[in-house]
Amino acid sequence: MNLTETRGKWSNTITINSFDTDGENYEVLYDAAQRIVNIKGMTCEIGVRAGGSSKVIIDGIMASGPKGIRTHVAIDPYGSLDYKYNDTEVIADAYENKYRDIAIPALFRYCVNSKVNFQFYQMTDTQFMKRFADGVPVYLSGKEYLLNNYALVYFDGPHATEDVMNETVFFNERALKGSVFIYDDVSFYEHGKIENYLKKNRWKPIVGTSTKFSYTKDG
Repeated sequence: MNLTETRGKWSNTITINSFDTDGENYEVLYDAAQRIVNIKGMTCEIGVRAGGSSKVIIDGIMASGPKGIRTHVAIDPYGSLDYKYNDTEVIADAYENKYRDIAIPALFRYCVNSKVNFQFYQMTDTQFMKRFADGVPVYLSGKEYLLNNYALVYFDGPHATEDVMNETVFFNERALKGSVFIYDDVSFYEHGKIENYLKKNRWKPIVGTSTKFSYTKDG
């Protein structure tokens, strides 16, 4: 079965390509990835879909001339699970594993011989936060590392206010000064609640577009 998506609607007859995107203002991601060149920590995308957003983040990292290896964490359950499109709508049977089968191998290949260490976790945001609260194990150059700081997080998973808030609290506790958060589809949920939390925790806005807002941690 071929897979296809138009924003908010799924059908069985449209094909997807590696690194597809389904939104706007991806320059916000590229800008964010360049801003963190001197900030320690991983980059992370919640909600990978066809891989286009992760590619933009990886491109931004590479264009900034990273001094060492940067681990990029991609989180998406796929599996045709129900998808929280906003605070009131749930889309059934949203992303088949075929999205994973196309996007994830392409992202691994894209990072070959680069300074980006790509890691993929097929699980929900809730499972990731539960299982990796103490850090993400990373194996490089004969050594094991347990990384628990995030320099960049792109929130594009479930678009319900409660879920986005839970993610924000988790990653805020693991973000250093200078880290950047980017939120997609900010009109789908009560983003004002998220912004109030960020302000209380010393995050300042960077860019605001019709679809994406970015913030940097100031303390």
